[in-house]
Amino acid sequence: MDLEENPVQSRCKDISYMRFRCIFKWFEFRIWRSTDGGGRVGAIYLSRLRQEFYGHISDPGLFQQRITKETVHELGHLFRLTHCERRNCVMHFSNSLKDTDYKDYNFCDRCIAILEKFYK
Repeated sequence: MDLEENPVQSRCKDISYMRFRCIFKWFEFRIWRSTDGGGRVGAIYLSRLRQEFYGHISDPGLFQQRITKETVHELGHLFRLTHCERRNCVMHFSNSLKDTDYKDYNFCDRCIAILEKFYK
């Protein structure tokens, strides 16, 4: 799959040990390609978003909610947003799945204002 067509890729391998303070999180990294000098990519690692990882019964609806929230969060980083202090904002840092489950799917007013400032 071409990264230009789909800049957000998902993987099932658990790689959380590769990032400091990373409980279940995805990570953002820069890929340098010789053709264009580089690009930003958000990688989604799904295993720790699943209830089964923790020995609980599968919950496909909750799993989908978590994927949606974390995908929007990583897209925010791709658009240069940093973590937000507002707990219900999708850009709030999730220290645990409890944080992810609490936050909304949407950007708060502050994050929307930042996006509008840079991308109008």
